[in-house]
Amino acid sequence: MIGSVKKLNEANIPIVLAAKPLRGDFVAYVGAEDFEIGTREARYLFKKLGGKGKIVVIESTAGAPTNRECVRGHKRAFAEFRSIEVRRQLPATRCHA
Repeated sequence: MIGSVKKLNEANIPIVLAAKPLRGDFVAYVGAEDFEIGTREARYLFKKLGGKGKIVVIESTAGAPTNRECVRGHKRAFAEFRSIEVRRQLPATRCHA
């Protein structure tokens, strides 16, 4: 889609982007900021744990853009809460492991 967006931008055709962020110029973006969501949900959990503890991270679909950004947000929060120990991190499809 990036190539199509580039062509539309070059033709000065306004675009409203929905669902997933892409590179390009858009009139508006309607969707979730998964990086921020991941950071905020991890911070909330870590604060509820008193800033320390051992956790297991079960991700969404491995390799999905939404999951990548959410996990990147979690990592930002891990850096802020050094007393949180990640014991294991795996995609939901491998939860049984």
